[in-house]
Amino acid sequence: MLTFLAIALGGIVGSGAGVLWFTNPRRVALRVMRRKPTPLAAPQTGLVRVVGRVQHEAPLQAPWNGRPCVYHEELSQPHGPPGETRIRCVPFMIEDGTGRARIQLDEHSEIGCAWDSPEPRRGDLLAHRAIEVGRAVTVVGFASLEPEPRASAGYRELGQRMVLSGHSKVRLTVADDLDAKG
Repeated sequence: MLTFLAIALGGIVGSGAGVLWFTNPRRVALRVMRRKPTPLAAPQTGLVRVVGRVQHEAPLQAPWNGRPCVYHEELSQPHGPPGETRIRCVPFMIEDGTGRARIQLDEHSEIGCAWDSPEPRRGDLLAHRAIEVGRAVTVVGFASLEPEPRASAGYRELGQRMVLSGHSKVRLTVADDLDAKG
């Protein structure tokens, strides 16, 4: 009887650990990141990976170089640890040549772009990064659909586009598209 209880308890604990392991938001995002991208011309709902170039009509400007961007982050160390992070971002569009998707970027999004060190060093600024307009990115997020005003699907129908945002299962993740050419 004691052996049975030990085995049952081990099974319950092991199952719980497995559920926590496989539903961890970062692991979910990594699994989706390995999927083939969803073409923007064929919008879907649910957890998707899309690839395209960043577009925005009224972007922010990166404070260190003045280039147009939709996200910039600065890490500074005013007077010792811990460092202070300043983030600015705006929602943006991505295009892949077949369609567009709106990306609901916010301060809680996961950004997988490289940090740069400022040259020359500017005061207490340690590092910065940005998602510049025109940059090729991969985005993982939860997709819903909205009407696409620039396209039509048929008689009295508007085309649709995806809107990607964060979800309880996974944070919106934006990373460099390493497969992009050029």
